[in-house]
Amino acid sequence: MKQRIISMLVGLTLMTGASAQGTERIDREEILTLYGNAEKTDSLYNFWNTYVQVHPKDEVAWHNLFEVSEKMVSSRIHTTKDWKGCEEYRKQLNVVGRMEKAIPGTYTFYYSAYEGSYLPEEEEKLAKKNNMTTLYMHHDAYADSAIATLPSNAMAGDYERWILHLIPKCDTVRINQLLTRYYESGQYPEETLQYHFNELQGMEGVGRASGQDSL
Repeated sequence: MKQRIISMLVGLTLMTGASAQGTERIDREEILTLYGNAEKTDSLYNFWNTYVQVHPKDEVAWHNLFEVSEKMVSSRIHTTKDWKGCEEYRKQLNVVGRMEKAIPGTYTFYYSAYEGSYLPEEEEKLAKKNNMTTLYMHHDAYADSAIATLPSNAMAGDYERWILHLIPKCDTVRINQLLTRYYESGQYPEETLQYHFNELQGMEGVGRASGQDSL
């Protein structure tokens, strides 16, 4: 009992500290390091799940909870190979459904709904009854909304995710907008810029027209 009380106090202290300092977003690459560590994954889930109950409007906390929950689902898929059972597990956690009530219309919700292939329960029933086109239309709609609400402090992974989403659609207008924002954010890898610059320099007419050497 004493140990349990101490654990609760430690958890509350961590949450208070995180709130005071500003919640730090967990990137998906960091989540991948949890592979095979179910205890730490469960601990992180419990922490962020409790945190969003205390701070229901904290988008970063919801993002962290979503990423950890998706890691838990993917681990189950890898272990059990039971896709249907794992999808039911995702629905039990209901992170995106709870997020829709807490922070609707936000980038974090649209991003999570897209990544988690989310459909509200009633609409999911209709999609299965009628046709799966409804599901894919929702999927694209979430992506469009995420791109439209992409925050100014977006991480490199956000830009890359949506650029890759738009390339098969040949949506050059939005690709150009995202690439411009990505470059202006200062996060675009310098070595990638140098590579593409040198590639262009090697094309007939481009190097002579620019009159510039490689970066």
